[in-house]
Amino acid sequence: MVWTPDQTRHFLDCASKHRLYLLYRLIALRGLRRGEACGIRTTDTDLKKGTIGISWQITQLGWNPRQGKPKTVNR
Repeated sequence: MVWTPDQTRHFLDCASKHRLYLLYRLIALRGLRRGEACGIRTTDTDLKKGTIGISWQITQLGWNPRQGKPKTVNR
């Protein structure tokens, strides 16, 4: 299911106090896949430039999480 802009806004409003709010916002507004968002490391962020690089994704094979390259090139 793809959320409408109103549904996305409602979710973000309701989640505004959640500890993962910034991650939810990043996924909703920048189109990250769940695994890409989970793979973000502090070394992938540049707060001065306001950028985040997507170099890893976390996927699950059975019960085991795996780290690997994302499906698309770093945007």
